[in-house]
Order: sequence, then C-alpha cells, then structure tokens
Amino acid sequence: MYLDARYLLQADDDSLIYLQTKGFRYGPPEIQAKVAKGEVVDPSQYYFRFYMTFETGSKKYDWLNRAIGIGYAMRLGNAVVYDAYLIK
Repeated sequence: MYLDARYLLQADDDSLIYLQTKGFRYGPPEIQAKVAKGEVVDPSQYYFRFYMTFETGSKKYDWLNRAIGIGYAMRLGNAVVYDAYLIK
C-alpha cells in the first residue's frame, strides 16, 4: 500500500498547519489481509513507514515550512497509530 494522507491541523492559537504524509505499508500477503480486515496484528509483522512535510502561513510555526518528519505506524482495528519524529 502506498500512503499519501493529507491533514489540516488547527493549533491552540488557531493557526492552520497543512500536514502531508507519504510512505509505504507492506508485508506478507496473509498479514496484509488481516490488517486490511481491521484485525490487530503485531506491527513487527509488517512494514509501515512514512515521512511528513508541513505548510503554514503562521509566523509562529514558520519553521515547519522547512521541517521534515519521519515515523512508523500500526493499524489497530479501524484506527492508525503513528509514532512521528522531527528531523533536526
């Protein structure tokens, strides 16, 4: 699976931040089938990695326009749980 997800975040001060994540999720077909059905699967059984870019017009968060993040994720039923890190 190729991941291309886009989010519009609203900060506590009402600043808007556009977040785009791109990445991949792959693994053995039987594991991918379980994940696709929404079954909880040990995340060590498949690969789910992504990178993040940001856009904002906010002066406070302008530094995000030059930032890149990376992370990994796992599916838990109908939810996706991300662990993300900013690269400095």
